[in-house]
Amino acid sequence: MISIKSPRLDAVISAVFILSRGDSAKLISGGKVSINWAPVVQNSREIGMGDIISARGYGRARIESIEYRAKKERYVVRIRM
Repeated sequence: MISIKSPRLDAVISAVFILSRGDSAKLISGGKVSINWAPVVQNSREIGMGDIISARGYGRARIESIEYRAKKERYVVRIRM
């Protein structure tokens, strides 16, 4: 389970694979990231429940659930590696 500020792809990759947000943005713009086996080049793409995120050289993760916690204004994402 991870906690992120936004459900954007770069934030999720950063939290899941323990990278800086800049490094995750480089992976995405370099064409090394796909969602549901379709290449993605936009950092701002939002993830959804059931999405499978693959990052070449880092692995794969499935988004099990996304919950918004209004008190701390963060999203709690349950993932499966």
